[in-house]
Amino acid sequence: MITIREFLKAKLNRYGIDASDNEMEVATIDAGVAGDYTTAPYEAENATAPKKALVFMVRDILAQPDVSEGEYSANWDRSSVQKLHDSLCREIGLENTQPTVQDLSNIW
Repeated sequence: MITIREFLKAKLNRYGIDASDNEMEVATIDAGVAGDYTTAPYEAENATAPKKALVFMVRDILAQPDVSEGEYSANWDRSSVQKLHDSLCREIGLENTQPTVQDLSNIW
């Protein structure tokens, strides 16, 4: 059986994202994961809190800019990460609170 930590790492690694233990700990606390996320088993009947933690982490990731400096570049497929976020929100019943940009130039 995998732990909640392993679940979070595996989901994020699929999108090329590496999260620190500190980021995961904060997200799991905010999401209400009971117990130590590094040893607590991921179970289907209690999957809502770990998935909520994943949503919190993905929101932070989506807010980060892509970085490109010389030969170094850090970016990921934003549309895939956004789809993951939207899917998780629907699955666990969270309101999708991602900001949207609206064209209001016609009121000027």
